[in-house]
Amino acid sequence: MPAFEAIGAESPGPDFSNLPRDSRTSSSSREVILRLRDGSSVRVGEKLAALVSEGSSAYRSKHYGRAISSCTAALQTNPDKNIASVLYACRMSAYFESGQVDKALIDCNAAIALNAKDAAAYYNRASIYSSKRNYKLAIRDSTAAIQLNPKYANAYHNRGAFNADIGEYDKAIADFNEAIRLNPRSPTTFHGRAVVYEVTDQFDKAMADYDWLLRIAPKDADDYAVRGVAYFRKGNYKEAASASEKALQLSPNSDLALSRLAWLRATCPNASMRNGKEAIRMSIKACELSKWKEPHCTRVPAAAYAETGDFDEAVKYQTQGIKMESEYGPVDKKARERLALYRDHKPARSEPLAAH
Repeated sequence: MPAFEAIGAESPGPDFSNLPRDSRTSSSSREVILRLRDGSSVRVGEKLAALVSEGSSAYRSKHYGRAISSCTAALQTNPDKNIASVLYACRMSAYFESGQVDKALIDCNAAIALNAKDAAAYYNRASIYSSKRNYKLAIRDSTAAIQLNPKYANAYHNRGAFNADIGEYDKAIADFNEAIRLNPRSPTTFHGRAVVYEVTDQFDKAMADYDWLLRIAPKDADDYAVRGVAYFRKGNYKEAASASEKALQLSPNSDLALSRLAWLRATCPNASMRNGKEAIRMSIKACELSKWKEPHCTRVPAAAYAETGDFDEAVKYQTQGIKMESEYGPVDKKARERLALYRDHKPARSEPLAAH
């Protein structure tokens, strides 16, 4: 089965734009009003405000250890439940981004216990459950987020991705449709729906989504990565390589961008675009970045090794990817077909969608 990309966890945080300039270091008893994400306001002492601000700033700067320390120190001051909920959610995000998934789940549960009407908390817990391959609970929490916020486009997208991962393709398409209605310029959602259309042999609809995806101006590395997929599926291989390379320039450690470009270098029908050794290097790095937990990443080294003629390694990685995939959902028939190719000492070649 192809990888269906969920949109990542969201970091909650109050608005610090109204803090006085010295609030981060002041120990005075004066109070500061913080505006929370839901639009409400809460009054806190400047010392607590400084800790909350430091934690949020550290998270946004990707200094996750410092964010965890600041949030922990703030929680030890026994703040009211509104601030505590934000602190647990902020620390949860830092734990999640640093790979401490179990601690992230504990904090997310605490945030929900303090504020059961926070749609983003359920959305984030769904992301945690999906990282643990518990799609039943991920779908349950995505649904809870949608019930609390019916206009939550990202929650619809993620529920669509989770449904697709377990083979519930009709439900996935319905969720992607609603996500697109709410946010008609999301490259990731158009890509997700296009992949589902491909899997269900609705090739004209898939092509239409890839066409539309190419009209949306990319904003970040992930956008360029899915744009590269669109070009590749349409048979525009040079444009596909250019978009994927741009994604890597913007985010050199993106496992998504690395695996997509490695796939092109391993399986492109145009021989001049293939480079098996480069594909091995990039695909192994992508697997290391994803900690060897993503089946779609594991299958890319298989194609790369097959391109270099090392079919024993190709069979090993392809078998590993299929085993991982089967543990949480149906296995894509193309994955088994490629395994048969490698066993016959034949490399994999991708076909443009127009060939179907």
